[in-house]
Amino acid sequence: YFLKEVGVSKILEFASIRKKAEHLVAVSSIHSVTDFNSIYDTVYSLYGSLSYETIRRIQQLEIDTECKLAYGIRDNISKIKHLKETSQKVVFISDMYLSATDIHKILLSVDEELDDIPIYVSSEWGCTKQDGELFLKVKEKENALFNKWIHTGDDVLGDVNVPDLLGIEIKQYKRGTEFGIELFFRKRLFLNPDISNLGVGIAKRLLSENVW
Repeated sequence: YFLKEVGVSKILEFASIRKKAEHLVAVSSIHSVTDFNSIYDTVYSLYGSLSYETIRRIQQLEIDTECKLAYGIRDNISKIKHLKETSQKVVFISDMYLSATDIHKILLSVDEELDDIPIYVSSEWGCTKQDGELFLKVKEKENALFNKWIHTGDDVLGDVNVPDLLGIEIKQYKRGTEFGIELFFRKRLFLNPDISNLGVGIAKRLLSENVW
């Protein structure tokens, strides 16, 4: 459908336009809070010749593709399942342009046991982990105590420095083999970021299927 509707040339230029749109929205947003619809509104304005309906169909295609290609880190999923089995409260907190509904779909495509975990995402709450406000929102909604809270993530500012200042116990996630492979592709193929992204995706998929 999209090959016929959009044309080969526009498909080939989509990756650069999609990234440009996300950057423009982030620059213009308060506190760098972006959302998926705003990104694709900008894609629509940049393309010009494509209909609004077509742009929205491409937007849905992005989510469908994420679900098909999502890579789950097995160790992390096992830890989450263990916490649930031992009656520990688990929530996901993300600085992300996707909605909680979209993130939920992607998580379910990885493992259906992630179904009932609440998701707090910056795009819906208008604040982020990096400014600390998203942690305060979760504290209020979940009736949580910072001194009883353990937070895991890999971002130095949003997942380590900020929650540490709030009195939350930190367990920084150390990236494993998949990150080393990612760095390899990005260094070797840095002149063509689209090809390097493809290489990273293939490598992570192979890892998830125990090929390597």
